[in-house]
Amino acid sequence: RVGNSIRLVNSGSTVGYCGSKMDVPLNPALNPAAPFSVEFWANPNSLSTDSTGLCPLSSMDPNWYGGGNRSGFIFYLNNARWQFRLGAIGGYAVVVNASGITPAVGVWNHVVATYDGTTAKLYVNGIQRGSGPVAAGWVPNSQMALRIGGTSLYAVGQLALLSIQGSRDRR
Repeated sequence: RVGNSIRLVNSGSTVGYCGSKMDVPLNPALNPAAPFSVEFWANPNSLSTDSTGLCPLSSMDPNWYGGGNRSGFIFYLNNARWQFRLGAIGGYAVVVNASGITPAVGVWNHVVATYDGTTAKLYVNGIQRGSGPVAAGWVPNSQMALRIGGTSLYAVGQLALLSIQGSRDRR
């Protein structure tokens, strides 16, 4: 059991409905250049079995490039698996899918993603579950708030103990 957490509740699974969310004002420390890591505890109360997905955390700027910009990072729980994406100006620089684990409703998961400047890695409950080389063009989000909960997709469940560590924080 994880102590303090926020509960994210949306009525239904309607794409485009942002429901409950929390926006943390734009801050460069929350959008670090490589190397960095992002971690949190998540307890889903539903699982998406399609590509729409649940989005517990996003630091992505979709506003440039005619809406095709994906600068920053985003986590999904879709097709009943955890996913971490790093975005570029015109799409995604990498999509890392967790394999070998199926999240369960009502069960806390410790999710960690790292990016060392070359490779993105995704860990679930202390075990590396996926990795991938990051294509040229990844850039940190430079315009949007860090969003916990609803994005353009829906998020449902609890989130706790969020931490974002950049190279400045590792001494």
